[in-house]
Amino acid sequence: MSALLDSQALTLRADGRTLLNALDWRLEAGQCWAVIGRNGAGKSTLLRTLAGLRAAEGGRIQLAGRALADWPLAARARQLGYLPQSWRDAFACQVLDALLIARHPHRQGYWDSADDIASARAALAALDIGHLAARDIRTLSGGERQRVAVAALLTQDAPLLLLDEPAAALDIGHQAQLLALLAARCQRPGHAVMLVSHELNLTLQHASHALLLLDDGRWRALPVAELSAELLSACLGHPLLEIQRDGRRYWLPAAGP
Repeated sequence: MSALLDSQALTLRADGRTLLNALDWRLEAGQCWAVIGRNGAGKSTLLRTLAGLRAAEGGRIQLAGRALADWPLAARARQLGYLPQSWRDAFACQVLDALLIARHPHRQGYWDSADDIASARAALAALDIGHLAARDIRTLSGGERQRVAVAALLTQDAPLLLLDEPAAALDIGHQAQLLALLAARCQRPGHAVMLVSHELNLTLQHASHALLLLDDGRWRALPVAELSAELLSACLGHPLLEIQRDGRRYWLPAAGP
């Protein structure tokens, strides 16, 4: 059975550095992958490459068993959704209209259908921002705008979601809500999620697998259950301690010298 997304010998370079060397990796339905690494390790570059927004320096990527580059753009957008780390709103529009733009890959005619509108309103409700539907998107706070961006991604209704720091602008309650929502989405048949996050403990409570980006292009891909303080410390460049409470594991930075 084909993976939702996979890579063979994927190599990424930037500014004369090898960020990722020969990544052989599979993302399958039901999985939630966390990409972990230091600043500048190549996490965002990896997600942009997997989304088809930049070319790899080596290797290949397949989406549902077909070369990523061979997918027509609209068909790819029905399979894969991508949330960047930042964006700029170039013009005024209502929040609901911003979400309806994400329905473009599914649109059969010129006008928004009842299903399009229902999908957008359901995504707003899932993020607790239904009350913002008529607001000008440029008047939102940073956290509100981030939740609207995630809601637009959900409205796109692709089975595979790639998210770059989706919880970065959110308070702790909305971070927990968002990560639980993404984990629940992975339980839908044929769906999966991959996200970059520095919210280590919240993310690893919900992720099933982790991709660690190490120095000099090295990497480790493994189930979250197999993570250790030693591995995470090497990945993040700072010693971490593992704490267990109520059957869960938490990772805390060790005190400095």
